[in-house]
This record gives sequence, structure tokens and C-alpha cells, in this order.
Amino acid sequence: LIHKSFGDRSYTTWELATMFTKVEGILNSRPLQPVSDCPDDLDALTPGHFIIGQPLNALPEVDFSDVPKSRLNAWELVRERVQFFWTRWQEEYVRSLQSRDKWVNNPPNLKVGDLVLVSDLQTPPSRWSMARVLQTHPGTDNVVRVVTLKTSKGVFKRPTIKLVPLIT
Repeated sequence: LIHKSFGDRSYTTWELATMFTKVEGILNSRPLQPVSDCPDDLDALTPGHFIIGQPLNALPEVDFSDVPKSRLNAWELVRERVQFFWTRWQEEYVRSLQSRDKWVNNPPNLKVGDLVLVSDLQTPPSRWSMARVLQTHPGTDNVVRVVTLKTSKGVFKRPTIKLVPLIT
């Protein structure tokens, strides 16, 4: 994934150090488990908590994904490559966390109060969309496929396939 993100281009020592520092921040910002069971708390324990004792905070980035690479200066190119890494890694990481054993085992249903990671490719690097399950909507077979979520932006209904429950 690093090779796919950064390609065959030659980078200066400064550019490589910057890219790897940003990638390190992305990897250490991933949510591991809920900090508390409080329904209003959307915070999750991250590797950053173990490294510096608090979550890692990154400043919002400008989106360079639609700008041709030939128009970017060196700093913008570094940021664009890190954004590309973030998009690919977030997609692959979330996919690896999702339960894919539909025909072998029935995955456990989400419950009210569960903290979940919302699969959202529009989030900026090192930011994760977290939500609490407010209500479940089981089907006729008692399998929950849709839930009502509380996020920092409001209350939404989402399919469970777009959610990853954090281990409690």
C-alpha cells in the first residue's frame, strides 16, 4: 500500500519524513474500542492514547484528489499522496474489520448503545466517523440490517453493512 500510494517518484528526505510522519499519525488514530459506555460519548481508544496519553489531533487538510499532479507543488504533492494513502487504507482497514461470515455463522446483531465506526470515504485523514446506536430495526427474521445512529452531526438511519462495531 505504501508503494501504491507513493509510487516510483523520487522524494527528498524531507518529503519522505513528512509522508511517513503523516502515515504514522493515520495509523495511530484508528479507533480500537469505546472509551466509555456513556451514550453521549463518541470517543474511542486509539493507539495514540498509549503513545501520548490522548487522541492524536490532525488539522483539516485541503482535498487535492481532483487536482492534476502536474499542477501541484512539492508540499501539495506530499499532502495529495498522504490523502491517497488515507483513502485506500481506510477502505481496506474498514473492510478487514467487517464480518464476512454470512453463510457460515450469523454475526451478532448490533445493540442499542454500541459504538460503531461508520464507513465514510469522505472523512479527512486521521478523522473517523463514530456513532452510537440509538435504535435497531430488525427484519422479519430478527436480523438487524438497519439502525438509527447518533453522530456528532445528528441522528441518521444507516444499513449495518456500512458499520463496524468496536469491540467492548
